Amino acid sequence: MAYRRVLLELLVLVLNLSLPAQSMKMAVVRESIWRPLAVKHSERVWELLQPGLISSGSRLDPCHPVYNFLLEYYGFKGTKGCKRIARWSPPLMQTLMQKTPEIWNKFSPTLVESFSVKELCANVEVSAQLPETPGDSGGVLLENAVEGDLLELLHYRGMKLVSIQTNLFEQPINGALYNPTNHYSTQVAGDDCTNTDSSSGGFLFFQSILDATIKAEPIMHCHGLHEWAMQYRPERQPMPPSSKYQSHLPLRVDQQTINAAVERRGVFCTHVDALRFFAPAAKAWNQFGEYGTTVSRRDQTTLEQPGCVHANMDLLKYAMRVTPWIDGDLVGDALDIALQARKLDIASSPYDVSMYGLDPIPVETSEGRKIYREMQVDLLRNAQPVRQRILAAYNDFLLQTFAIQV
Repeated sequence: MAYRRVLLELLVLVLNLSLPAQSMKMAVVRESIWRPLAVKHSERVWELLQPGLISSGSRLDPCHPVYNFLLEYYGFKGTKGCKRIARWSPPLMQTLMQKTPEIWNKFSPTLVESFSVKELCANVEVSAQLPETPGDSGGVLLENAVEGDLLELLHYRGMKLVSIQTNLFEQPINGALYNPTNHYSTQVAGDDCTNTDSSSGGFLFFQSILDATIKAEPIMHCHGLHEWAMQYRPERQPMPPSSKYQSHLPLRVDQQTINAAVERRGVFCTHVDALRFFAPAAKAWNQFGEYGTTVSRRDQTTLEQPGCVHANMDLLKYAMRVTPWIDGDLVGDALDIALQARKLDIASSPYDVSMYGLDPIPVETSEGRKIYREMQVDLLRNAQPVRQRILAAYNDFLLQTFAIQV
């Protein structure tokens, strides 16, 4: 897997820093390792986004049916929105420490002998005052990262430029230090809080959704009818409010076909946000009882399941929520999955998207439903490992930052 390969390639030196009243560990990632990874991530993201960009620059086209969800659902607006995804960040110290034995095995024998953990812990001095943290981790330092890197290449949230003098090297170690423990403890102290509930609550909720989704049984017979439910309109009924979405796209089928597709066996939708946008008359056709007409955010951990295309699109939202405390490669993988899911979502819709290079999946027919299911299974297989890695990143983040074991 790409995540495992990247971690194996990371050249990490674990330093024990002697600070007033406490001892901190820090991982230093050499510039020769992190910079190529950051550049590769940026290039990958821009390549994935390129078909959805306005030709004049680096902004997403709000009319592109595949890419406009990044604007409408997740708020990646303007050039800044795309740059947020394209910026790279290192894995958490907690993640690196768990992988340390594998990383040490990747070192050359000379390096392992010269820089044992014992020697590193015994030969470190600090020339610059680092921010104190309540945890046992000083974070991850990217060697020789400078202010200019924060414009395009690296995330600046939660980062501090530092210079550290150590006896192991002739020159000071300069770079960008990422430490979520310090970032959130500073926020709590500034708010005069005595606990971290306000900071950790959102992360715990997303972690619970990821965990519940992984354990849930996938539903493979929904056939992507949520877009059809948004356009559902019985005879002599007014246009539903949800018909305004994708209104710039022509329909490839008539209203009778849309109604028949919804009414054939009903709709099997489990995604809270999709359900909220059903046409009023379509809600009664959902096959999940009261969830068709009354749904709230707290129902998400009960409803969410890994076969849902929208749940797989949301992997990008979850990855970006914990950025920059997550491996940049994992963000790229989440974006890739989200776009795969969105293409399936739009291709199976009642809209004519042939002008965007997508062949329709006619889920109003038995053959189209068979094709949809096959593609849905492929998406599930691709998405589940990414979901598991994001969940692991959340678990590491909560443990390192808030000392919450989940």
